[in-house]
Amino acid sequence: MDTPLGALIREITALEGKITFARFMELALYHPEHGYYAALQNPPGRRGDYYTSPQLSHAFGRMIAVQLRRMWEIMERPKPFTVVEIGAGDGLLARQILTSSLAVFPEFFDAVEYVLCDVSPAMRRRQTEVLSASCRSNGADRVSLLGKTRQVADIGHLRGGVAGCVLSNELFDSLPAHVVEISGGAMSELFVGVRGGSFAFVPGEPSCPELETYFGKWEVRLAEGQRAEACLAAPRLVGEIAAVLERGFVVTIDYGGTARELYRPDRKEGTLAGYSRHRLVENVLDAPGTHDITCHVNFSALIDAGAERGLEFAGLTTQSFFLLNLGLPALMEPRRLEALSPQEAVDMSLALRKLTDPDSLGAFKVLVQRKGVAPSPLRCFGGP
Repeated sequence: MDTPLGALIREITALEGKITFARFMELALYHPEHGYYAALQNPPGRRGDYYTSPQLSHAFGRMIAVQLRRMWEIMERPKPFTVVEIGAGDGLLARQILTSSLAVFPEFFDAVEYVLCDVSPAMRRRQTEVLSASCRSNGADRVSLLGKTRQVADIGHLRGGVAGCVLSNELFDSLPAHVVEISGGAMSELFVGVRGGSFAFVPGEPSCPELETYFGKWEVRLAEGQRAEACLAAPRLVGEIAAVLERGFVVTIDYGGTARELYRPDRKEGTLAGYSRHRLVENVLDAPGTHDITCHVNFSALIDAGAERGLEFAGLTTQSFFLLNLGLPALMEPRRLEALSPQEAVDMSLALRKLTDPDSLGAFKVLVQRKGVAPSPLRCFGGP
């Protein structure tokens, strides 16, 4: 099936012969008119192409609010405490964090300024809808969540001087990545061209010298015939985050691993995948713009890029341990479940288990970095 974006990419390849997969992925996901995130045909959730943790349970945002409040205290309660959520999507995580803070940590809520950063105009419109409803505080007054937020299309639109936390959930996996393959002991890059009327991978010399040095940074040697992804955009984004953050924390939640975990010889096909209606797409090159495209995140690259730009490593753990350390088990106490209907209790139990399941969302990684803040134990890593 061809698509309007597919036709556009065909025109580009007719002129240039082939394009990097990174460019193909950027067009497929972020083209301003026909890209997957711009069109927003199937937003995340039960009826969409994939789930994110906030869609499963409000408890996800509630636990993050617990950690954000602790970070605010470590920083001696600055006002404003700015939370910048990059790739904020539909705004559901922002709503969960803000409503939980309002209900449980009103002083922290009063200090928070929440910035939703997303390139997609459709997502920004959806954020406004999700955050437009007012919420009741512990008193009789109703509070507008929109009054605590502002929207930007790109983190570069923010000026430096942010004190607070830069947060992302499932953002780095969707950044454009190059694809390489080892053949005859040498590295070739897999470009996208047209063969037999369809998009196909076409091997060629690496498009930039960074690809040939990328894997050597972590002493990774890819095996003969092994494919792998190199997301050169990730370190650049880390640099932009570091430039915006004057002092505070960076929390990155995504699926992936360290370089040695990610590029093991048994991962011959790499991690590149497409998703549609909660199922893997057979060929990620087919029908660009109609399905999601992702690859696992190299957390070693984020850690090293951060260190080069003043972001100190504070810890790396799984989403399971992150949520359990922040108090998720308390939500499963009988007294809390008794307040729900039988079906609500079952749904809550299943959602919380999936959030911490080591074979599901619980295997996601959570990276915390800090800048201008003295080392202090964080609850998400077992601290107070």
